[in-house]
Amino acid sequence: MITGLDIAIARALSPLIISLIKGAGDPVKKSLSKWNAAGAAKKLAGKLASADKIKTIWSPEKDTSLLSMYYPSKILLNNLASSVNSLSDLPDENIVIEGIVGHGKSIFLRYLYLQELAGRGKGCLPLFIELRTLSLKRDLVVHLLDALDKIDVEPSLEIFDYLARSGKLVLLLDGFDELDDDLVKSTIESIEFLSEKFERIRILVTARPSAEIQKSRLFKTISLQGLNEKDYNPFLEKLGVNSEKSLEITQAIRNSPSGVVDLIKTPLMMTLLLMVYESEKEIPSELPEFFDKLFSTMFTRHDRLKAGFTRKHHSGLSESQLQRFFEAFCFSVIQQGFGRSLTTDQFSKAFEKACGYSSESSCEIEKFRKDIVKVACLMLEEGFDLTTFLHKSIAEYFSAAFVKKLSDESAEKFYGGIVRNYRNWEGVLTFLERIDQYRIAKYYWDPAFKALFDKLSEFETLGKDRWVEFFVDAQPSFGVTYTLRSKREGETGLRPSSWGSYSHHYPIVGQIHAQITSAVMDGLKKAIPSSIDENILIEQSSIYAREERLDEDVGYKIFFKDAIREYGSSHIIEKFNELDNKLYRQHQSVRLTIAQEEARREIIENDFFNY
Repeated sequence: MITGLDIAIARALSPLIISLIKGAGDPVKKSLSKWNAAGAAKKLAGKLASADKIKTIWSPEKDTSLLSMYYPSKILLNNLASSVNSLSDLPDENIVIEGIVGHGKSIFLRYLYLQELAGRGKGCLPLFIELRTLSLKRDLVVHLLDALDKIDVEPSLEIFDYLARSGKLVLLLDGFDELDDDLVKSTIESIEFLSEKFERIRILVTARPSAEIQKSRLFKTISLQGLNEKDYNPFLEKLGVNSEKSLEITQAIRNSPSGVVDLIKTPLMMTLLLMVYESEKEIPSELPEFFDKLFSTMFTRHDRLKAGFTRKHHSGLSESQLQRFFEAFCFSVIQQGFGRSLTTDQFSKAFEKACGYSSESSCEIEKFRKDIVKVACLMLEEGFDLTTFLHKSIAEYFSAAFVKKLSDESAEKFYGGIVRNYRNWEGVLTFLERIDQYRIAKYYWDPAFKALFDKLSEFETLGKDRWVEFFVDAQPSFGVTYTLRSKREGETGLRPSSWGSYSHHYPIVGQIHAQITSAVMDGLKKAIPSSIDENILIEQSSIYAREERLDEDVGYKIFFKDAIREYGSSHIIEKFNELDNKLYRQHQSVRLTIAQEEARREIIENDFFNY
């Protein structure tokens, strides 16, 4: 059936196709010729319109039109919150779209994709890539060529090169934070390479805060804004909630003293709250209770309308047993770094680990999978060999719930063991900050701050330069690279394009490490030249090291210690002083959390033994 979206896409593609063919040289024009065939735009529109069909946590059992349920996202631009309806509403540069768990980054990017296809944007050809699907064998370039193939374009580097130079190509890269750790560095290099080589290409990347891509100077970071009370009713209406029910839920939120209400800042949390409220007719008072109710809701939401019906679980486990096993399963998934989508082999490995971690190990793997996929709809089957969490936060929360139930001894080992593997556990730690505040403060934050300040004390005699020397010692390979392709039209000099590389010599947790490197980058941006002539770089070979990059590109790297020596340290020291005060306040807050909980425990113990 031809839809309005099909027609809009066909109308938008026809002139774009003609324009691209007209501007191509003979070899490329020949490859693009089938685009010019009668009905090509209409056929292509039918293919691309399928991007409008998505599965949501609100309605996981069927496809939903994204455009019909989309609630406009807002970004913070020039200190003002602005709605975004298309690429035309964003700055005309390469952008990282940053948002926390459940902010709707993927939906936002897919919406921009559909708007561009339908001609309601910049008039470009968009290619949408889910970065979680990248692998060592199938990198970003392979996926870009696959994306060309899907739109009936010959998947060749020559064709991509032409499209990228045409100014009519936009790359929408979703979920940088879902990349496998082994792929982060090479993917950043590939993205920067594309950005530097093709001055007219446009690239948008979505990521959680503090992902490595935000450290690229070639990208501007823009933050998605959360929901506020004014958004509640219109957002609920987009989900199909009638006005009477919407007012009831909004009033319940206002009246609730719940700690959960503080989290209703994102579309995901608002949707989850709606699901729980419809089932329980109340808003749970704390986050653990909220997710317990959510698990129960996911298992029974379709059965509550059937009088006297209780669904039998395939696994043979009760609901509470199944939840405990699912928590162990999620923990083992994240522990092994499997990400959001699991192959059959990965699912089996996670299941086997979960059997060892849980006392609820009597179920069979396929029966467990059926309960999670077919009954609870917490995971989806994708193709022949993939089972995917409906949302990444599902795995992260229930993994956090598993940690919360560990003994203090086991929790101490867990928190101590993940210090050097922060990125893998980042989302889990976000939830643990809410549900395991005392133990994360005592076993994770306090040791990390102590390790940092102990190491800094070794440089105490250097006074104001102690942070500088600490960073040189901690990150000996860190520097700034100036590249040829980073220079803009009309400029004679080269601009800095990338920062790094990073290492972890000290046991400093990722959030602290990110603050340190951010301070260095902010200071260096003020200290180093924004543009340098290549001849000067060549002459200053003692401090600017020449390095080969992708596609025979040439870069000139200056290490941090040389940059300080050459351009001064005043800007860096200023940022380090700000950081020093900030980290001290954070540590004091951590110690207060520990002291308050231990005082509370002491009172309880004393009262207990007095009876």
